[in-house]
Amino acid sequence: MEISKTTIIEAPASLVFQILMDIDLATTWVPMLESYRLTSKSPNQVGSIYQSQYNQNGMRFEQTAEITDYVENQLVKWTATTPFCDAKVAYFLTEISDIQTELKHITECNYKGLTKLLAWLGKSKFKKASEDILDKTHRNLKSIVEMTHWS
Repeated sequence: MEISKTTIIEAPASLVFQILMDIDLATTWVPMLESYRLTSKSPNQVGSIYQSQYNQNGMRFEQTAEITDYVENQLVKWTATTPFCDAKVAYFLTEISDIQTELKHITECNYKGLTKLLAWLGKSKFKKASEDILDKTHRNLKSIVEMTHWS
């Protein structure tokens, strides 16, 4: 299942990217994220590995993610593994002007195990829930970036 979301943020791409890649801020804008930490030697480059913990309605799970493509202020892509799915995640930033950036987020999740059957049976519910989380993520990030930029 693939979902995407595009948001216009009233701030320069460099600030959007800075906040997007700040692991200390991630728990403030990513719904359900309880912790996020670097487990490789260097952050924010191809090969960087991160470990995160999520709590979705009382169900806790871990995710391991590795950056697979990285161009500062333009894009970051990574693969992520959870007990439920293997995912490809990408953020693309396009600077519209000095103070406006388009952020496009694409997530492709390949469910596994019993979750694959449940996702197939409840495809529209799974997609709607994923889209709701993506919407909230974008609203939160937009709010933090714009508050930072305009303060």
